[in-house]
Amino acid sequence: MRKSHHIKARMNQRGISDSLITLLSTFGIVQDGQISLSRGNREHVSKVLTKLKRQLDRMAEKGGYTMVSVDNVLLTVYRN
Repeated sequence: MRKSHHIKARMNQRGISDSLITLLSTFGIVQDGQISLSRGNREHVSKVLTKLKRQLDRMAEKGGYTMVSVDNVLLTVYRN
């Protein structure tokens, strides 16, 4: 999504980084043209990301995985 001059100025004034904007865009709740991430939603996202990190660590211990697909159909998956 493109950023207006206004949001770039506000981000600079308020010390808000591009990575925070990415987090809001990815995990925020959209309502009436606004995207927000409340404390409760943030806690939920944090738990989901913690679980994802554990899964990635387990995957790394196994040496990674490969999944094969043809014409958008998943055929098989195996450990590397």
